[in-house]
Amino acid sequence: MAGGAPCQPFSIGGVHRGDEDERNLWPTFIDVVHRVKPLAALGENVRGLTREAFRPYLDYICDRLSAPGLLPEDDESWQEHDSRLRMALSHEDIAPSERYLVDRRVILAADYGVPQLRYRLFIVAFRADLEVSWDPEAPYGQRWDWPKATHSRDGLMAALEDGSYWLEHGLKPRPYAVPKNRRACVDEARASDATRWRTLRDALTGNLGYGNYQPLPEPKEGRETESIDFHVGVPGARLYKGHSGNPLDWPAKTIKAGVHGIPGGEHIVLLDDGGHRYLTIRECARVQTFPDSWTFEKPRTEASRQIGNAVPVRLAMIMGTHVGNTIDRALGLSQD
Repeated sequence: MAGGAPCQPFSIGGVHRGDEDERNLWPTFIDVVHRVKPLAALGENVRGLTREAFRPYLDYICDRLSAPGLLPEDDESWQEHDSRLRMALSHEDIAPSERYLVDRRVILAADYGVPQLRYRLFIVAFRADLEVSWDPEAPYGQRWDWPKATHSRDGLMAALEDGSYWLEHGLKPRPYAVPKNRRACVDEARASDATRWRTLRDALTGNLGYGNYQPLPEPKEGRETESIDFHVGVPGARLYKGHSGNPLDWPAKTIKAGVHGIPGGEHIVLLDDGGHRYLTIRECARVQTFPDSWTFEKPRTEASRQIGNAVPVRLAMIMGTHVGNTIDRALGLSQD
């Protein structure tokens, strides 16, 4: 089972009401686990849930997911319920088939080939009777064998510096100064031929190294692009303090849902000619690694919300596949 509870109760851009927000659906997520009893569950949310103010509630989510059948009593606060959960878990009073092994980690999407600086919290739970490989003494983030990062920031810096990045795009090499504190890491990445982070330019030109992506033409303001849905130029892009736009040659900032479809200047791309414009809906979807064949519900504002609220498709595939492989190994169906 997999799902992402609404992020607004815990996001930086939300109202920060946490467990008191009616959109907090983590209890519902855990209730589904209790009723379905899947071999594994995978949940996702914003990194803001790990902030100090919300961390006690995050611990409660993990404790409750560890024993989803131990339900809260009427008028019992979540703090009181958490104390009861921890007591039961410490005394192993819960049968393995009713208990889950839980781990959590903040993942940066760019480290997995997504052309976007998107940090997200993942929570994974395996049913205890599955007997997966697990380190119960390790801190959160190290109990399970999480997917290894496939792409490197230092690899991108190396490619920018030695000119190979520009040649990939048929451009004349441009000067790039590696920060002093990254020099050793960049040299190591170059020596190991590390696969570099993918950039916004990679996304727009289809140079992601996976999927069947073609270059997106420059959008025309107010006009649909032939055979490409939602690739329409939107007027009015402007830069201001706190919203400096996205450079082409670095992963994009987090694609957000936005209240009106375009959240401030954060979906603005800085062009080679010194100009700037809004990213189109299709370009935002490309940054989120949706295939170009994927269609969205209209109007544009609704499509933007769907894209901004989504987990990057590539990252979801990597996480889901890794969970599935863990199950297969535990069941003796795979030796890999």
